[in-house]
Amino acid sequence: MCIRDSFKALSVFAIRDLNIIKIESRPAPRLLLKDALRNYQSNSHGRSSLKMEQTFQFMFYLDVLADLSSPEMANALRHLSELAPFIRVLGSYSIRTSTPRRPPHADSLRSDELVLPSKQTCGMKIGIIGFGNFGQFLGSHFVLAGQTVYATDLLEDQSGVAESVGVKYIHDDPETMLQLDLDVVVVSVSVLSFEAVIKQRLPLELLKGKLVVDVLSVKTHPRDTLLSSLDPECDILCTHPMFGPESGKSSWVGLPFMYEKVRIGDHHRTSRFLTLFEDKGCKMVPMPCETHDELAAGSQFVTHLTGRALSALELRATPIDTQGFKSLLCIVENTTKDSWDLFSALYQHNVEAKKQLQQLMSAFETVWHQLQSPSDQPGGGLHAISPRVAKMKASVTAQVTDKAMELKRAGVDLVSLSVGEPDFHPPEVVVEATAEAARIGKTKYTSTAGTYELRSAVSTHLRESRGLGYSPDQILVSGGAKQSIYQAMMSTCSIGDEVIVIAPYWVSYVEQARLCGATPVIIHTTAQQNWLASPEQLQAALTRESRMLVLCNPCNPTGALYSKPELEAIAQVVATHPRLLVLADEIYDQLLYQGSEHVSFGTLPGMSERTLIVNGFSKSYAMTGYRLGYLAAPLPITQACTKLQGQLSSGASSVAQHAAVAALTQTPPEFFERNMKSFASKRAYVLDQLSKATPKLTWVVPQAAFYLLVDVSSCIGLHTPAGVSIGDAVALCLYLLEHGRVAVVPGEAFGCPGTVRIAFATGMEQLEIGMSRIVSALAGLSHKSE
Repeated sequence: MCIRDSFKALSVFAIRDLNIIKIESRPAPRLLLKDALRNYQSNSHGRSSLKMEQTFQFMFYLDVLADLSSPEMANALRHLSELAPFIRVLGSYSIRTSTPRRPPHADSLRSDELVLPSKQTCGMKIGIIGFGNFGQFLGSHFVLAGQTVYATDLLEDQSGVAESVGVKYIHDDPETMLQLDLDVVVVSVSVLSFEAVIKQRLPLELLKGKLVVDVLSVKTHPRDTLLSSLDPECDILCTHPMFGPESGKSSWVGLPFMYEKVRIGDHHRTSRFLTLFEDKGCKMVPMPCETHDELAAGSQFVTHLTGRALSALELRATPIDTQGFKSLLCIVENTTKDSWDLFSALYQHNVEAKKQLQQLMSAFETVWHQLQSPSDQPGGGLHAISPRVAKMKASVTAQVTDKAMELKRAGVDLVSLSVGEPDFHPPEVVVEATAEAARIGKTKYTSTAGTYELRSAVSTHLRESRGLGYSPDQILVSGGAKQSIYQAMMSTCSIGDEVIVIAPYWVSYVEQARLCGATPVIIHTTAQQNWLASPEQLQAALTRESRMLVLCNPCNPTGALYSKPELEAIAQVVATHPRLLVLADEIYDQLLYQGSEHVSFGTLPGMSERTLIVNGFSKSYAMTGYRLGYLAAPLPITQACTKLQGQLSSGASSVAQHAAVAALTQTPPEFFERNMKSFASKRAYVLDQLSKATPKLTWVVPQAAFYLLVDVSSCIGLHTPAGVSIGDAVALCLYLLEHGRVAVVPGEAFGCPGTVRIAFATGMEQLEIGMSRIVSALAGLSHKSE
């Protein structure tokens, strides 16, 4: 031990006003050295490779003027054990006699085994808000420690319990208790109600000058709530006693007590409060709230998740239980004693828990697939699904649409605002061409790339309306724009490549990139940016592995539209990367509101060789059921995609291709003008209805397409008339579906939690009914908690 370490070790006595009356060092007996080395290596968990001749040559012997049974001495020894891995209490004696008094088991007593007496730290007045099981647990121990304890509960009268444990119960509003001269206010409410209690139920001005302590199982959430809500004169201490009425029933010795001094002015008062736990033998763990939540996601949340999952299996003890199985039963018993709200809060208010759940699901799937492939069947079982497809997420928009159709078939009066499908019919010339194709025999296979007639029409259309110079050989017609996107990714992206996707994004970009073996890299935008990525964000996302930027313009699900200067700025960044392609999804390019202008990315200087244009006939021409899209790209890429399509689906429908030629060459301008006038009216109606909604919602007005992405964060945390908490946008959409009988899509599907997408492409009559139901259902949400 160096001089600096020696001073640090001795300071544990000085800071507690314990006097050292003698200190000496002696060569230690060899057997004692071996014992010390074993203990040191055990405490270092295998990280030490020290040999006996390298360390512990001498030992320090101290005589301290103190009572061995005093809390000060016990805490000093525990503190010393954190600095010196091996300590041993040899005994104690009175200063008036030379006869030693040895403690029980002195030969083997370690600092973490000390039986610590309770210390009564007098003079503190502690108020507890929320006197449920855990509040009662803390209150009773504070009373035993000699504190004056007051309590109130926001849900039910707990005066009987309070009286039985010596706590003074306040029946009135929390304001009555906070008017008392309290030193400390402990907020012991549920995680789910914490923010509402702080911001809505407490007179915050009465907390000035007090130490406010939270005891929740998650930490960043209450810390941020307290910092944003409380006056700067309030001290804030975030804590997590890692035990409860059951685990702390007999003793607190060695049980972890995590804390962070978030904002402390009166350090003496804070130390006195922490001493209430230190003197009970808790293992005091100072730790940032972020670190706590990260570690808790891998321990506390995983434990609760395991217990909840196993409880669903209704496991029971049997005569042949192994110790491992008995341990699992204990986990189930201990975790299910806690409320579901606690478990739910561990997930909802800890972002690390959400990551952990994804990792666990991935690990489970990996093991599951390994089990499907026994050694004698390397290809897997009869119905084994490949891991790549099994891990793929289903299209949320398709799921919502399918569910809506299923409910309608069952006779449910449902309005679907979930699907991007225009309510009007295709142009009359398209309908006539469809019938004509059947009459004249345009019903046979076509070339894989599509008929030359259609590819020529596409080439002409792109040149005349967009200024793009793609020849018919550079165009591939497929069974929808979705197929075109997938084939473009599959033909250009390899394992290890990165595909940059701008959120909010169309649901299939990310999963299609993963199917190709590429890694999606998400650029998150905000409403303040009008949902448009900046060139700085793109530059920050680029790496050596960057292969493709997916640029949806106009954008689904936001209706955002990039201007020419904004596209030019992005193009400048793209040009700096030697192998970055741009997949420009421009399928909404003709659905522009008045004053909006679309610029195709491939027309920008130097971008034609990097750009893969994807478009189709579903949106602008209302030909969704024809399933027809196309790719326009540099010839090598088009040829590769054509080869891939030849093995997947071959040529698209010949009837649909014949109709598409008519759509491109014969559709009158009045068709688009009439439809955009209709969409503009619907957009205005939706915005007007949402402006009347309660709680208040926000959005960015779409410049194109027929989608509106609505920020519904004001609804999160509210409760349905049935008392169910709205935890996220998914829960809100389920509520709207079940209670309001209207289908919309949660923003989680688009990489934008806290939002929902409303598609106003449906008929006006249905839109009016749907919006009325949304507004009515939202009005039914309240702050009332269970």
